[in-house]
Amino acid sequence: MLQERTSSRRSRVDSLDRWQAALRRAIEHNLEVFIVADTGERMVTSASKLDTLHRTDGRTCTCEAAIAGDPVCQHRAVVRFVLGWLPAPEPQLRPCRQCKGRGQVFSEYWMETRLCPDCGGGGHEIAPQPQSLPVRLPVAA
Repeated sequence: MLQERTSSRRSRVDSLDRWQAALRRAIEHNLEVFIVADTGERMVTSASKLDTLHRTDGRTCTCEAAIAGDPVCQHRAVVRFVLGWLPAPEPQLRPCRQCKGRGQVFSEYWMETRLCPDCGGGGHEIAPQPQSLPVRLPVAA
């Protein structure tokens, strides 16, 4: 008996939110962009394979996600950011590690609750944002 398989894979869409999320992942993974001197091609380090570079121009990429048909990947996102095609992501607020988002900590020395010294009482730390991602140019040996 032949059974039909239903695809559980959802269709990936090209949206600004997905590009921003991919750029955040690229920043978290410290992806680096290199330019091939004689061709001008851009190569981006892999987040999962230490000895691998992916060739991308911001539209196409040689990574597994792109080959599988996903229109968004962190390699293309970081190149789009470097080329000025993608704005920097909005800062994401995370709960402060010291006070766990409360804005206050108990001081055993003073035996009282005080403003958190890490977040200044705001309860959040700001995730790192790209100032400018380094573009490495090869140096002749």
